[in-house]
Amino acid sequence: MKKKLYDVPSNVRIFMASGNNGVDSYNAYLSLKNIEGVGCLSDKRKISDFSGSRNSYFTQHYEKGEYPIIQVPEGFIFTGTGDIDIPCKSDKFRLINELEGTSFAVSVRAAKVVLNQMMKGIL
Repeated sequence: MKKKLYDVPSNVRIFMASGNNGVDSYNAYLSLKNIEGVGCLSDKRKISDFSGSRNSYFTQHYEKGEYPIIQVPEGFIFTGTGDIDIPCKSDKFRLINELEGTSFAVSVRAAKVVLNQMMKGIL
C-alpha cells in the first residue's frame, strides 16, 4: 500500500496560517485535504489587510492576530490583559510597534479548539 504525503488520523485537526500577503494571495497548502485555514482579524474584528486566502474554501476560521505593543516603565504589554508580558526595566530600546500575522491567529484558534475539547463533559 502506497503511503500518502501525510497520513493523519481522522480525529486530528490541522490548522494552517492563511498567509500574510493580502487579499490577492493564497496559501496553496490550504487546498490539501483536512487542512483548515486560519486568517487574521484586527482589534476591530475586521479581516486584516494582510490576511490572505480569503475564500472560505481555503480559510474556514478567523482569529485575532494583531497585537499592539505598549511600552511601560516595567516592560512591554501586548496581550491586552494589563499585565506585563515582557518585563524589561530599560527605556533604551523599543521593540516593534505591534505583533501581527496569521501565525498568531492560528495559534489562538488551535488553543481555543483544544480548550473546548478539554471542557467537554465538564460544562
